[in-house]
Amino acid sequence: MKEECPPLTLPNVEAALHCLTLGSSNNLKQAEGALLSWQKQQVNPYTFALLCATLNPQVRLAALLSLKAVVKQSWKDRGRSSQRHFLDEPTKQQVRALLLSFVTTGENPLVHQETIDGQYRNQYNAESVVQDRTVQAAATSCLVQVALFDLPKISQDLVPLLVNHAMSQQQHVVQKRNSMFALEALFEELSEKRLLGIKQYLRTVAVNHVASLIQEGARHVTMVGMDATLSETCSLLIRTIRYLLHSSLTNITESPGQASRAAVDQWMKLIFDCSAAYLTKRQQESVNDVESIRLIQLMWELVVEVQQAHPIAFGRYLELFLNMYYNVIFLGFDGTSSVGDLQTFLKYYEDRMHHSSPMPDELLILALRFMANVASCSQYLPDAETNEAVPNIRSDEARTNITAKGDAQFQQSDVQHAVHVVWNSFFSSHRVCDLADLCICHFMAISPEAIEDWVADPENYFITEDSRDAKENVAVSAQALFCSFIEALAARPIVVPRLIALLNDSESQMNVCRQEIVGKPVANGSCSKIHPSVVLWEAIYTAAGLSTTVLEDFEGWDFQSWYRRVLLPCLNVFVSNNDSTQLIPLLRRRIVWLLGCNASGLSRDLSPFQPLIKIISCNTSKSNDSAVKLTAVQVISTMLGNFDEAAADCALHAEFIIDSLYRLAIEFVELESQSMLLDVIPLVLLYITGTGRDITATVANASVSPLPSIWDCACGERVLLRRSIITILSIVTSSIGPGASEILFPISFHVLASSLNTSASVDHAFQVDETLLLWLTTLRFTETYSEPIGTLFPTLVGLLEVDFEHLRLSMMITEMYILIGGKAFLISHSESLCKLFRLTIDNVRPRGVKYIGLVLEALLRECPREGGLLLLSSGILETMLRSCALNYTENPHCEPDRVITVYLNALSRILVVSPDLLDHLFPLNTGAVSFGGRELIHLYIKLLNDETPIYSQILWMKFLFSLLPPSGASSAPECQITPALDDLMVPFLSQCILCLPSAKHVRESGGPYKPELYDEETIYAGQERYEAILRHAVSKDDIAQVDLMDLAREKVAFSKSNGRTTDPGLLTALIKILQ
Repeated sequence: MKEECPPLTLPNVEAALHCLTLGSSNNLKQAEGALLSWQKQQVNPYTFALLCATLNPQVRLAALLSLKAVVKQSWKDRGRSSQRHFLDEPTKQQVRALLLSFVTTGENPLVHQETIDGQYRNQYNAESVVQDRTVQAAATSCLVQVALFDLPKISQDLVPLLVNHAMSQQQHVVQKRNSMFALEALFEELSEKRLLGIKQYLRTVAVNHVASLIQEGARHVTMVGMDATLSETCSLLIRTIRYLLHSSLTNITESPGQASRAAVDQWMKLIFDCSAAYLTKRQQESVNDVESIRLIQLMWELVVEVQQAHPIAFGRYLELFLNMYYNVIFLGFDGTSSVGDLQTFLKYYEDRMHHSSPMPDELLILALRFMANVASCSQYLPDAETNEAVPNIRSDEARTNITAKGDAQFQQSDVQHAVHVVWNSFFSSHRVCDLADLCICHFMAISPEAIEDWVADPENYFITEDSRDAKENVAVSAQALFCSFIEALAARPIVVPRLIALLNDSESQMNVCRQEIVGKPVANGSCSKIHPSVVLWEAIYTAAGLSTTVLEDFEGWDFQSWYRRVLLPCLNVFVSNNDSTQLIPLLRRRIVWLLGCNASGLSRDLSPFQPLIKIISCNTSKSNDSAVKLTAVQVISTMLGNFDEAAADCALHAEFIIDSLYRLAIEFVELESQSMLLDVIPLVLLYITGTGRDITATVANASVSPLPSIWDCACGERVLLRRSIITILSIVTSSIGPGASEILFPISFHVLASSLNTSASVDHAFQVDETLLLWLTTLRFTETYSEPIGTLFPTLVGLLEVDFEHLRLSMMITEMYILIGGKAFLISHSESLCKLFRLTIDNVRPRGVKYIGLVLEALLRECPREGGLLLLSSGILETMLRSCALNYTENPHCEPDRVITVYLNALSRILVVSPDLLDHLFPLNTGAVSFGGRELIHLYIKLLNDETPIYSQILWMKFLFSLLPPSGASSAPECQITPALDDLMVPFLSQCILCLPSAKHVRESGGPYKPELYDEETIYAGQERYEAILRHAVSKDDIAQVDLMDLAREKVAFSKSNGRTTDPGLLTALIKILQ
């Protein structure tokens, strides 16, 4: 029995919050239930009780977290529920006042309300609230949520108040920090919103307050420059200024007043000066100053993000920072690489291979990112036709255009200035060449630390390297800068020919491959024995892979020719070399990776598939380590996924490939590796079928034999592997065709049973759709129904008892059981089938009723009499009739016509066979009118129009015409619905005149043999097989085999000769249509 909720009192609320604080309390569920009940039923008193509970330090945090939940659900009516109650304005004002006091002074306004009982009011300690960061974080989060709902009201008081508190010299440093923390959190949340109103508000705030915030920020930064520690308040100030400039730099620089623009100029100069001072200090001292690095990092993050968000407005600072970051990137490199011949160039970088930049990685990454953003920015392009800023140049008459995207119109002079600085002044041919060379040959080259990681764990190295991010890794940031040069039309003619010249040096590449093969073993994990030329060429190949599409457009470059001359011989040498060296296979792996970037450009006679297969299947060569094998698998996956011609050999070696993939999946230990390997097997199978070939029995056996053992081992975090297993089974089942389920059923049954078992539903919830799809596919390819197949059906009903999330697939599976099982299935599982109907009919949304209609159609097509009795005895027919009655009387809570159409389809099939089956249910009392046979027939006629699906129109007319004589003994069956049709003959024939022409056209074109579904929800797995089964079922359907036109002609002729209608004109018109 459900427990009653305790009365809403402050002690009860505090007790419930105390249970939440303890977490492991036995009364936790009751406490949560009570809080939810109070919130739902008495939201304003409950909110006031939460405010009072913040006086109690033991439940203060829980009260604030609960308060945030109330704010999110009850502060503002967003039209999501008509049942929800909302906070009134006095309560809202109390919430605002308390939260604002918490985050600024730590005071609680309720301390002064003597009407509040409780021992904690007189003992309240504001200092403890100010110092408690957890409480402050909760209060700030709640305040930000309130502010978002209150927009634009917060523009009047909240932001100015927080700014004043954050900069007030009278406030304690911790109070200032808390105010700054709230301000930063608010701007962070606002900057992520895309609504135009929020963006406009944020720009207004930025114009009004950025100058004062910059002034305070400059004061704090200067203190750090005087060797003080980097305070949290200083960090918060820099981040807050970053949010404002990121959202509004264009508006600030265009604001009527000069103070904001001057403040931004001052801030940018301060960043440059601090950076210059740091760089000078860095060159003189080798020690790491953590405080200075963190300060510079925060400032440079601001520069990078603001430039990216406002390229044109940032143009006034471009030259300053471009030169600074260029110097940062080249710090520690003397001279230039772009002079001399090719061998001089290679020698230059080989000699400096182990040089390291004196800059910390986090700062070097930001410098590279800034350069990449500028070089790739479409608003800096010198070509007016491709420059995205040109269409937004403002004329003298036009006003500023601000959109939700954050765009603004620009002055033509600003665009011209930015373009000139970037491509005419800064990025000269010399600089572009130097930057590209340094990126390739130094920053993109594998680092000693990465080599150590590779040696220690090749598999983990592959996974880590594959998930690197430009914001965290120097090499990836350098790749982004190099790619920006490759893609920029102004830089491409400088960079690409130099890269092509390197790649055309066949002799150097063959020599370096031999160097890797004959290299000496690594000593004690050191990378010092790896020849610099090997590292250098690995980086050059990386650049080649990144430039694939661009290289093909240049004269003097042909990938197929290069592959034939260089890559393929190198790859064959590597593959055939079963050496025992301990050197990491650096070039070997990069060449394999490079194939994946270019495989689509290879013809079948140059296919790299054979070497790739040898790599993944080789157990003897230690140089084909885990990183190389996983890279080869990655390339195979790319080729198969793109259906490249070069992957044509896949079909010839499918069994061998699949065996190798399974062996590697067992050999490797990382989940990411195993998942990637198993995901390639479906691609192999799909490639075979997609190219018009059949999956042979040996390939099918190789694909499914290892699955049971892998399935049983895929537990815990490895349960994700089971999704791949389900996919493999589905593809093999579809590919083998009819009879596949009998062959694969032992494996499929094991998978289905364990996936859908109620006890395992939590672990398998994410893959229920895939499991049901496998189930449906298995049934579609089942030739003969057997009870072992049927034993799974009650599990499906159990799934629907939880929710209707998987209703569509569940109904399709049920339909297939009826189609293949017929009366045998009905006899064994009638109880479960009735339960399924009781769960769903009248309980699901209208869209889902169409899928219930599939099951009703299948049931009443296969077993019309038995199915009707089953629905009658289980109460389903009465439920459907009551829905029809409510629709007939136009009750406001009735089901829509599309639902009633499904019910009338089912009733038509039942009444054709058993016209008197509903007699004892009539009349139904719906409150308004009595609903009997006449009303049911009238409902049919009302809905018999061109808005009703054509399948239903034809079915209904067959049913209604069947009630007319002659039938058997030339008289209509004696039941309640037959006289009703006599009374409604005129409207019935009138609707037939409207509907029969369409039905006649449909008959001539083949006609629908099933109810229409939603095209986007077709299940393509086994669809042709399903259509064949369905057509076979329709061929045995007595109703489907009756020709509507012949039936109508017979009935109309009899009616005319016997004078059964008072309107001879209707009969004449109908006869004309039927001719």
